[in-house]
Amino acid sequence: MFETAIRDAKSAVNSVLERVVERAIVTVAFAVALAFATAAATMYLSELYGARTAYLILAGVFATFGIVAAIAVHSPPIATTADADASGAAGAGEANANRPGQSANSGFFETPADLASVAALIAGNPGIAW
Repeated sequence: MFETAIRDAKSAVNSVLERVVERAIVTVAFAVALAFATAAATMYLSELYGARTAYLILAGVFATFGIVAAIAVHSPPIATTADADASGAAGAGEANANRPGQSANSGFFETPADLASVAALIAGNPGIAW
């Protein structure tokens, strides 16, 4: 009676574990690549500016990445038009309490990919003076 349910549960667990292991392998490969890139950047910056300044520069770069990642991860999802229509008049008071047109739990970036696309847009725009 429960054999099919147990078999389906085992299959689902195996599928999830396979995906987790695959993603872990990819993550380790990227971590090793990042380590070598960091070592190369450290050597290059050390030759240009000296060791102390090179380490400070890299610390600033990694701190900036960490702050941007923390903002992207902790920002709540952006409410879509369909969400606003589904909430109806009952949530209208809450939705308008923060900013017009946005719900109470909307954030700046919905996914890290949104953040990456904005960063790529800014980096590729020659009109922005740094």
